[in-house]
Amino acid sequence: MVKLALYMKASLEGLESVRPTVEGDEYLWSFTVSCSSCRSMHANPVTFSKAQQRPLTGSRGDAHLVWKCRECGRESSANVLDEAWPPHAYESNLSAEELEEADDSPKSGKGSTIGNGMRQPIGLFETRGCELVEFIIDKSGPWEALGIKKRGKQQTSFHDIDLSEHEWYDYDDARACEVSITELAFEIGRAK
Repeated sequence: MVKLALYMKASLEGLESVRPTVEGDEYLWSFTVSCSSCRSMHANPVTFSKAQQRPLTGSRGDAHLVWKCRECGRESSANVLDEAWPPHAYESNLSAEELEEADDSPKSGKGSTIGNGMRQPIGLFETRGCELVEFIIDKSGPWEALGIKKRGKQQTSFHDIDLSEHEWYDYDDARACEVSITELAFEIGRAK
């Protein structure tokens, strides 16, 4: 059993946080996977969710992903862990006051781009016999984001964000400014 974390890096402009959109236990995670025994890669990305349980062969247990390697015949499994459910939001590293200050003065050269290069875990998985190699965002579910909260104004929510291009741009009417997610990158590593 190996615990793996999905880490995200991004630059957020005019946004406080971004996260996968979850409805109940439903969010489609899509990965390229390889067999831990023979190291062969699955021919296609695999997609699974916490809402789907599949029985393990010869066991009373279930898993969110069950895969049998075509090369060596070994059965492998993966689970979305409860301790990281719902998926964590990728958040700004600035305080509310710093966010508002950065938001108030984008024309003065300070800018309001936040979260640059910060690697944050957004999902946690347990694997047995397989390895999650790469997160495939364009086969996964939609995302949502929260605009920067400003005194006297309602915080804007953005829904159904498509990050398949690894960037996203929109306009926050309440604050009259552009918002964006850029420099988006994902990596998979051992959970701490």
